[in-house]
Amino acid sequence: MEKRKRYKKTVFCVVEGQQEELYLKHLANLLTDFPTKVVKFNIVKGNADKLRGNGIEYDSACVFDHDFDDALFSKNLETCIELDRKFSRKSRENGHRVHHAFSNVCFDLWLLLHKRDFKSPINTTDGYVKEIRKAFDLPDDADIKSKKTIEEILGQITLDDVYDAISRAESIKESKLGRDLHRTSKGAEYYDNPDMSIHIFMKELISEVIESK
Repeated sequence: MEKRKRYKKTVFCVVEGQQEELYLKHLANLLTDFPTKVVKFNIVKGNADKLRGNGIEYDSACVFDHDFDDALFSKNLETCIELDRKFSRKSRENGHRVHHAFSNVCFDLWLLLHKRDFKSPINTTDGYVKEIRKAFDLPDDADIKSKKTIEEILGQITLDDVYDAISRAESIKESKLGRDLHRTSKGAEYYDNPDMSIHIFMKELISEVIESK
């Protein structure tokens, strides 16, 4: 009997907080089929500048929010694009990438899309909290930033839910109009909330992992 080839995917990820870190670890578990297929995220906390010391040994991503801070958001976005262009020129043979994986306004939106559509703009960083509690059947006073509640949320997220979140995010993107478009000083583009690029990173990653032999 032919022995199955082992596949391992490692991604270096810079994240802003506990939500993102625990989500990526959960996703790695969903995608891993040990011992033939293993997915791992090497996670550090910080902003996109942390990507500069990673080199080009494997794919990288920065998972970050807008949080109504245009200056920091633009810097993170521009840094990811700059490094992707730089590293892609140096690593054409192996195709390593630097991905931006942002949520506008915040990561709560990405979590919410695993269970339902949400296309309305919000005005505060806690604008999704009530919807998250309803979507994941949490108590009205649940602290969605606590480790216990995050783990309860993640326990309800399957790989099919991730596919649904990607599809809903794509629908949001398709509904955007030109007047919603913003450009940073270096020409990077993003839209008024709700908007994101995290689904693009997720879709490319999952496709690679699932299609690996």
